[in-house]
Amino acid sequence: MQVRNLLNQKGREVQTARPEESVQLALDRMIEHRVGSLLVREGEQVTGIVTERDVLRRGLGDARKLRDQTVAEIMTREVLIATPDDSLQYLMGLMVHNRIRHVPVFAEGRLEGVVSIGDIIFALLEESEATNRYLHEYISGTY
Repeated sequence: MQVRNLLNQKGREVQTARPEESVQLALDRMIEHRVGSLLVREGEQVTGIVTERDVLRRGLGDARKLRDQTVAEIMTREVLIATPDDSLQYLMGLMVHNRIRHVPVFAEGRLEGVVSIGDIIFALLEESEATNRYLHEYISGTY
């Protein structure tokens, strides 16, 4: 399966933050939308990504920092990306190798969506269950 198929199934909505926002505001948005990351944008330009892990690492020990720090202070600036043509297996390998859980997808310079490791696992599980069902039906002659 390709990334484009996954985006077509799960949707392409992307939650974002601005670099000057407080970390607390970004965290509140993650909680509200039940997501683990926000792309950081200045206009149409993606300048980074802020994740739950970024918040935990920077705010651990002093929760007051969450109100005082900006997203720009804690975000990851080097963002790995995927394309719609990438396979889910390739993207999963990229995520595992780099120990990341969220990757934005770009096509011709346009943001197409964000894929999480959970999205990939769910899609691959569904794909393998369907394959197993078809093979079982074929073997048993009930197709």
